[in-house]
Amino acid sequence: MGCLLILAMVLVPLFPGISAETQKDRVLEQLMQSIELAKNEAMTGRQSMVICGSKDGLTCAQSPSWQHYWLVGVLAPGVGIPRVHKLHKQYTLPKDTTLKFKAFKGGRPEMLVIQPDGRTHNNGTFTYTYQDNGKVRTTTLIVNKVLRVYLKARTG
Repeated sequence: MGCLLILAMVLVPLFPGISAETQKDRVLEQLMQSIELAKNEAMTGRQSMVICGSKDGLTCAQSPSWQHYWLVGVLAPGVGIPRVHKLHKQYTLPKDTTLKFKAFKGGRPEMLVIQPDGRTHNNGTFTYTYQDNGKVRTTTLIVNKVLRVYLKARTG
């Protein structure tokens, strides 16, 4: 019984780190799924799709920092500020984390727009920032023009 108590005392501090890593893996998996969903919907529906950050879970935020949600939806027709015409999926970011998209050049710097041919003209990087045992860590996904995703090593 005493051995189990000592083992529990040693393992309990490790769970927040495991939880942060598991949470990070889940967010990155959801992000890759959202890119694939947007690409498939763009090609099958012959329409432009958008992946964007959102403060309210319904509309695209005009900020590269996504602090609450990200959305996958049909890009509304017209000019001006891009917005979601028809929402396909909403993802919620874990508390105290951020996700940012930054285009390499061209297009909207704060959102990923997928054209009906399944390509994007604003490839760039997604950076996920989270806390792990009191340390700030980041993981970056690089997205190219044909929407292939590459994982860059974690920092922090």
